[in-house]
Amino acid sequence: MKKARKVFAKSLIAISVAALSPAIAHADDTQDVRAQLQALSTVVKNMQLQQQAMQQHEQDLEKRLAASESARAALAAQVAQQAKAPAAGAAGGGALAAQGAAPLPAQAQVPVATNSGEPVAAHSTAQQSMAAADMQHAPPGTLGVNPVLADSALPAGKGASILIPGTNTRFTFGGMIKVDAYDDISGANLNTVPTDAVSIPIDGTSQADRKGQFMMTARQTRFNVGSETPTDWGALRSFIDIDFYGTGGTGLITNPVSPRLRHAYLSLGGLTIGQTWSVFFDLAAAPETLDMTGPVGNSYAIRQPLVRYQTSIGQHGQMTFGVENADGDFLGADQTSNFPIGSTLSTRVLNKLPDFTARYTYSSGPLRLSAAGVVRYLNLDTGGASLAFEGHDGTFNFAGQDSTWAFGGQLDMKVKTWNSDSFMLGLNGGPGIGRYLMAPQDAAFAKGVAPNGATNSNPGNGAVLGPDGKLRPIFSWGAVASYRHIWSTTLRSNLTLGYQHVGDPDGTLPVNFPEELTSLHANLIWSPLPQVGFGMEYVRETLSLRGQTDANRELGYGDSGSMNRIQLTAQYNLF
Repeated sequence: MKKARKVFAKSLIAISVAALSPAIAHADDTQDVRAQLQALSTVVKNMQLQQQAMQQHEQDLEKRLAASESARAALAAQVAQQAKAPAAGAAGGGALAAQGAAPLPAQAQVPVATNSGEPVAAHSTAQQSMAAADMQHAPPGTLGVNPVLADSALPAGKGASILIPGTNTRFTFGGMIKVDAYDDISGANLNTVPTDAVSIPIDGTSQADRKGQFMMTARQTRFNVGSETPTDWGALRSFIDIDFYGTGGTGLITNPVSPRLRHAYLSLGGLTIGQTWSVFFDLAAAPETLDMTGPVGNSYAIRQPLVRYQTSIGQHGQMTFGVENADGDFLGADQTSNFPIGSTLSTRVLNKLPDFTARYTYSSGPLRLSAAGVVRYLNLDTGGASLAFEGHDGTFNFAGQDSTWAFGGQLDMKVKTWNSDSFMLGLNGGPGIGRYLMAPQDAAFAKGVAPNGATNSNPGNGAVLGPDGKLRPIFSWGAVASYRHIWSTTLRSNLTLGYQHVGDPDGTLPVNFPEELTSLHANLIWSPLPQVGFGMEYVRETLSLRGQTDANRELGYGDSGSMNRIQLTAQYNLF
């Protein structure tokens, strides 16, 4: 480029000299010749100045190009580093995103509002690959994107992201349409949809004889919006997600249902504030089931207000800490209702401390390992009122206050076997883990509804109050194993087994309290397109009580029950 410009400048000088030569040759006197030569000299000087200016401009352009290349190399290195970081098992309810993919702090990204409740950013090719991998992470009851066709899907953000004019903020929207049909072959589930192992009718009851109940629903349909703005502190994100599992009427005429808040949070860099998945719930390791409840023995898919911070540990590790909303779930607890505000105030639960959670995740190649813990403070306070509680020998009254510390731990592993197959194994448990363990978070029911003999309408299995006035944590544990097999580019299956055991501290639980639960989920999913899925699933669950009361045995009630269900699902992921 420099050589070409020098040739061009010399050519201009030669042309100018040639143009002035006739005037010089025909000059009548010396003065005219001198005037012409002076004019020629001026022209040459001006052209030399222009040439110097062009050379300076060229040098400036070369400096800018070098700076741009350096910035591009740094950005590529940052993206490569980010691609190696493991997905956090902390945002995610979702088919199209991981629960807490580590953010790119200094880079503008397009957040994709997805079904899990966590936006996935995708601009560069590397980021699109990350997004495609995250799409496979879905909470129970949500079909993940076809893992074989995921790479052929439209890049995340296309058609769902809008740059707000005059700003550097992007607005996104997404969600899914999901329709489910159920047929309870036996043991009609009292909660209709989804399954609830502890509401399985006990053998010998009239409910156990009800078979063939058919239902359809579209209540799991979701819609969400999000935004993202690059800042000096990292990406500033917001996300709101709803479904339609709020209160509703009957299916007599119009099937009215109310929206339900799933996620509502903001995040800046590695800090997240708002309602989203608990740190204790590992979305990336959740088995793929059509049933929204999923297997027993797994960590419960809790969404609650929290403050969460996550940071990378080396190239393959990530650490997440959380301070989360607390809610006591001892036997006999009566939680305060959320709507209308103050409509039902608790007379027993008095939460004094938040729940503290932490998770470490290691991911390298086909292997992903994660460990999590939760620390809880359960507090019972009747305010001096004498209230009834259930115990081993029946009902007793208690007036006063007592509390206990409770703990829970989790270990899970997910490994890719061959082709696109994968295997997942999880273990959860602890004294007082309670609501953080999948079922039986509602471990007792009113008499006549599920004849377990307990009278608590909204209890839990975190702790139990003994006749001596001491609150004791209940040790519960569970395990889950799941294998996913890819049959073809459009067909895949998941086989998931779950088991859970509930302890009895010092023999203080009611004799007919749930002791063991098992579950089996086997499905076949057809995904002709990355965003579309059709599935069929067989579900079997069993419930075993610790025993049965004499009064219930006289009625012919047993101490166990089972249910069998067929579920059909159609799902379309928006954008």
